[in-house]
Amino acid sequence: MPYRIVVPETGCGFVFIPLQHEQKDDKMICLQNLTYAAKYDQKIRRCIGITFVKEEEDYLMDWCFLDSDWQYDSAIEESLKNCYPFRPVQEKLIPSYQFE
Repeated sequence: MPYRIVVPETGCGFVFIPLQHEQKDDKMICLQNLTYAAKYDQKIRRCIGITFVKEEEDYLMDWCFLDSDWQYDSAIEESLKNCYPFRPVQEKLIPSYQFE
């Protein structure tokens, strides 16, 4: 199940998508669809999606960057209503890192 983070100050979201090795051939479709769905669901302008697939001792990583104004899309609305692929949204304030 994908994990999402949104940084409200930047209007940018991130979606981390772990995939099983059997899904390797479909990873680009999964990446594009889930990145767009995360962007749409959170009504944000920008979203970066990253897939991770274990390949023997390594991990294959692909990423996707979307940057466009949010627009209503009835097909995405219906798709998310019928099959919601994300964890429930939780709002949490995370303090900034301090470097010394």
